[in-house]
Amino acid sequence: MASFENKKLALLRIFQILEKYSDENHCLTQKDISNYLSNQYQIQIERKTVARNISLLREAGIEIIEKPHKGIYLSTRKFKDSELLFLIDFVLHFKQLGYENAKKIVDQLCEMSSKHALNSSKYNYILWDSFDKEKSGYLEILEKIQKAIQNKQKIEFEYSCFNKTNQVKIKRIVEPLSLVYKAPNYYLVGKNEKNGLGADYDIHFISNVKIIDQIQEDINQIFTSNHLLKVQMYVKERIMNDIINTFGKEVKIEKILGKKEKKGKYDEYFSNFFISVTVKTSFEEAEEFLLKNLGNAIVISPAKLQKRIHNLVKEAHDIYNELEKKEKEI
Repeated sequence: MASFENKKLALLRIFQILEKYSDENHCLTQKDISNYLSNQYQIQIERKTVARNISLLREAGIEIIEKPHKGIYLSTRKFKDSELLFLIDFVLHFKQLGYENAKKIVDQLCEMSSKHALNSSKYNYILWDSFDKEKSGYLEILEKIQKAIQNKQKIEFEYSCFNKTNQVKIKRIVEPLSLVYKAPNYYLVGKNEKNGLGADYDIHFISNVKIIDQIQEDINQIFTSNHLLKVQMYVKERIMNDIINTFGKEVKIEKILGKKEKKGKYDEYFSNFFISVTVKTSFEEAEEFLLKNLGNAIVISPAKLQKRIHNLVKEAHDIYNELEKKEKEI
């Protein structure tokens, strides 16, 4: 007979066995469950005790389905297999994690499904080929920053910048607001203590993070009012899906008026080709979107952003013109 302690543990172990070894296509009989208990956990109980524990799990709200002449299986889990695959794919595309961190997360995600549905070994070849084998401190940095955000503390770190010849590490003291994912990296959004301005910092270039003083003022209020801005763009219809995917569904969309109905100073030039959209976003995100969609999107306001895009395009245009001249001389 099993000890009292083993009987108490049996309920938990039976749930874990069902979670790991059963699904709709792989049912377990009471004998199967008894064998797993005995072989893996050295718990010896009778079949009727297995049946009683299964009833207790059902009473606790665990959905256990019985198939006649086949056995039982766990029908609901915290995540569907399709959801787990989505999370695994995200991990596999996030190279900054490093091999060890990525492998650990993939293993943990696979354990949340039955061993028949997901198996971490099938992802090994991808991980080995695409990840740096050296240990990465990426997750540790994210955890420290998140802790500082939760406790409303300032952080000090070194931020890597690159010039023509080498890498320079600059010390920063920042009041952190949030961590934002902007493919393919995470960014720290915070207020630079030195100049009092908001800024985004690529986590990939952050090192030696230290948590220091408490934040005295309400940084959330500062960023809510200052960090986001209203941006109006004229865009071609073919990138409207990209607009929605990037800025969300809360986008103001208007048809640009024709010459007779002219409203704005640019409208008559683009009325046959463009739609006016107004979004609320950061300066950096708007800049990235506009540069990615040159010829398909034009910024109308704010003027500061329009000037920034104009200068970047002009600079690129001048460089290519100079390159073309040199090629003709050769």
